[in-house]
Amino acid sequence: VGTPERYLDAQAALMEAPEFLPVGEGFDRKEAIFQEASYAIDASGREYGNPDVVQGLAEAKLEAPVFFGPRNVLEPGCTIGPNASLGALNTVGAGAVVRDSALWSQLEIGAGEHIEGKVVARLGGERRTADGRPA
Repeated sequence: VGTPERYLDAQAALMEAPEFLPVGEGFDRKEAIFQEASYAIDASGREYGNPDVVQGLAEAKLEAPVFFGPRNVLEPGCTIGPNASLGALNTVGAGAVVRDSALWSQLEIGAGEHIEGKVVARLGGERRTADGRPA
């Protein structure tokens, strides 16, 4: 996954729980992928974790699959997904959209901001964005 595009491709493929994903006998591939989430919804709509751990979830729009790490905050009217993962301690502003993207941790996505096809991280105290898909 040496490029942002391949990173997002791998993320999307894993969210579909492909047959090539090695898991032990009797284990559910999707459970193996999503068990680390504080809260997640797979492409079929199955939920994992606890929705109460995502602050503001009731006023956000989710388009599965989505993956949330711990202590994320969603402001009213934001849209998350499909194929979106949020690490830990992120805030997504009112009306913002995060689609086909990976937000690592400790990011603030501004109100109305549109993040699509990107890998976004906080590195060295600064927000860094890598384009993973053509706009």
